[in-house]
Formats: sequence, C-alpha cells, structure tokens
Amino acid sequence: MSLLNGPLDNHQSYLNHIALENCFDYFGLVERQKKQTTIMLAEKYHRLRLFLNAIESLNTVLEYFFHEQKKSQGWNDHQIINILEIIRKKHPVLYQANHLLNVYKRGEHYGMKESVAVDLQATVVSISSIKQKMEIDFNSTKDERIISEAFDFWFEYNQNPDVSILLP
Repeated sequence: MSLLNGPLDNHQSYLNHIALENCFDYFGLVERQKKQTTIMLAEKYHRLRLFLNAIESLNTVLEYFFHEQKKSQGWNDHQIINILEIIRKKHPVLYQANHLLNVYKRGEHYGMKESVAVDLQATVVSISSIKQKMEIDFNSTKDERIISEAFDFWFEYNQNPDVSILLP
C-alpha cells in the first residue's frame, strides 16, 4: 500500500480513514451523552445518524475488498452478493452487522417480519393532566453490542491486515 493512497483507494485506506473514524465519532458521542442528564430529541437523531454512518461504513469495507480482489480471485461483478454473503457467514459479526444495517435501512429484508425498523424506535408517551410528552428513543443494547463487535473485528484486522482472513 502506497503512502500516497487516498481514503477511497482500497479497503484498508477506506477502513482506516473512513470506517474506523466514523466509529470513533459515534463512540465519542455515546460517551459524551452518558455524562448528560438529559438528551434532546435532536441529539438523539444525531446519535442515530452517527450510528448509521458507522455501521454502513463498516459494512462497506467488504465491497472495497471485493472489487480489489475480483481480478485475482476470478470473480465478476454479478457474484458480489454471493461472495459477500459467504465472507459474512465466515465471520458472524460481519453477518450480524450487515443484518442490523438492513433492518434499519429497509425494515423488511430477506424474510424478516414486516416493519422491524419501527420496532427499533421505542416511542414513549407520557400523559398527565398537566402536559403531554412524546419522546422517541433509539436505545438498543443489542445494536450497541453488534457495532462494538464489528468495530473490534475491523480494528484488529486494521492492526494486522491479512486478506486471507477475508477470502471465502
């Protein structure tokens, strides 16, 4: 890998300069929000946006990898879905991260129940005689675990990149 590569030149540059940095942004915000006593709705949406950016970026690393390797592996563009699926099944955390991303993006994906994405938003309604309050929260321990494990996978890979780990 050349020192002159830009962040979009290959899977390692993309991982290092885009995907991991998006995760650092997200995890940093999470830590700052843990110290706050109240979090406004706009801040919750900001957290969701950073979460989606981070998980999407981690998921995209494999697409860069596929396009780098396709010539040497004899793959063609029509095989991308199948090849990425094989790689994700080889590394369950990558499969889980992809699945989670698709739940957020589509709400219905490959046989999942309808409107799963709606379930990811907990709507809390509190009605009293004095005031009404409606709040939307995006808090899921399972989602946090998945993004953390996916981050750990890619962070470790970035420390010692070995393409054979990713090959199907």
